[in-house]
Amino acid sequence: MYMDELPIYGMVGEYLSEADAEEFSKKSNLPKEQAFLFTHKDFQISYNKDRIIDITLTSGGAVPVREDVDVTFTYSVSWVPTETRFSQRFDKYLDSDFFEQKVHWIAIFNSVLLVVIFCGIVGLLLLRILRKDMQRYRDATEDIELNMLIDDHGWRQLKNDVFRTHPQLPVLCAAVGIGVQLVVIAFLCFAFIGYNGSIYDRRGQLSILMLSTYSGTTMVASAVSGYLFKRHSDPLHTKAWRRVMVYTGLLLPALFIAVHLVLNCIAYVYDQTTAATMASSTVFNLAVIWLLVQCPLTLVGTIVGRLLAKPGKYRHSLTLRPVPRTLLARHPMLLALVAGLVPFLGVLMEVNYIFSSLWSHKFYYVYGFAFVNLVIYVLLTICSAIVATFVLLTHEQWRWGWFSFASGASTALYLFLYAVYYLWYKTEMTGILQISYYFGYVTMMCGLIALASGALSFLSVTAFVQRIYNTKHE
Repeated sequence: MYMDELPIYGMVGEYLSEADAEEFSKKSNLPKEQAFLFTHKDFQISYNKDRIIDITLTSGGAVPVREDVDVTFTYSVSWVPTETRFSQRFDKYLDSDFFEQKVHWIAIFNSVLLVVIFCGIVGLLLLRILRKDMQRYRDATEDIELNMLIDDHGWRQLKNDVFRTHPQLPVLCAAVGIGVQLVVIAFLCFAFIGYNGSIYDRRGQLSILMLSTYSGTTMVASAVSGYLFKRHSDPLHTKAWRRVMVYTGLLLPALFIAVHLVLNCIAYVYDQTTAATMASSTVFNLAVIWLLVQCPLTLVGTIVGRLLAKPGKYRHSLTLRPVPRTLLARHPMLLALVAGLVPFLGVLMEVNYIFSSLWSHKFYYVYGFAFVNLVIYVLLTICSAIVATFVLLTHEQWRWGWFSFASGASTALYLFLYAVYYLWYKTEMTGILQISYYFGYVTMMCGLIALASGALSFLSVTAFVQRIYNTKHE
């Protein structure tokens, strides 16, 4: 409940355990009951001149919940003057002892140290390990006799196969384009918050900000997807760009529609459609925005991306190189899971704070910490994807396109597992309705993280692969 943008927290009722109900019955000489409903609400409203400063809700009048009991609800309101200024009325909701404790600073320091170590590993990989191999590769390419003498093995053997067209390229390009859009949205939101100062004191402002930036940056997703498809596709099969455009415009809305459709069906079964489902007017407004804003921008962005891109002219052999068998410990999917674990561990502490603000009635206001963790996450995702892809290439696995995307997207799997842990150990949610809505929103969050992380890893790995093979585009 809200009043003048201030949240009001109160207990609807209470459910006693078997032992507590037995003890309460003995003390009160009343029949044993476990479920009670509070029928009286006392509102104490503090004000300063013509401004509401604070609202305190006290619940009372416990009545046992039975089928044969008529319940009458009552309330009372008292107005109390206060000297607290209007600009300070949200201070009571900002849990500084929780968000600004020393362990938060220590976690940031550890994450920065992890970034430095990983960037050092990537730098060592590029400057020392690959330097000699790249020089030998270039010399062998220019000198035929030297090429015959050099024992060509590892990643150098893949020079004629590494730039083959990726399978399901339209879907991959659309996913990368949407991921780039999500990354841009994240940085734009932080830029707005840095300029505006705070957004927690106005209900719904964050949702409006994210929706407006998503609609305005639709052209970014379609331009990136169109550009990548023209660069990486076979020149003889370029007509599929229309499918890329459709996937880019529908992939993310389809995720949200599917999740909300399932949640609305569950709410309908539990007769909670008024409180739990999305209003029909909101659905209509979102549909109008998608039809009149996003669809035209998707078309324009795809055309612009194709105009900016030149067809990639990569050399590859006519015969398809067989992919060697690998041990289970070197399986690409296992390697991708390891690559996704590193960025997740780097921001795990901040994930805990964000979950606490979402599900434990806390106002998240430490945007500086969140921005630093975003930068750390981006750098760790890029570095871990590059290292994992190089390990893949050294084992002569040339199908790196979807692997690189999965290396970043696998972080979402760990986020989902952490959400399961958080639900089990740190919340008191019960019932199918509550748990369904929890996992519904977590699923949408993980989907966004997977797309954004996959896009970062794919683009960074693409630049890395082109760099080590010294590709020259015409």
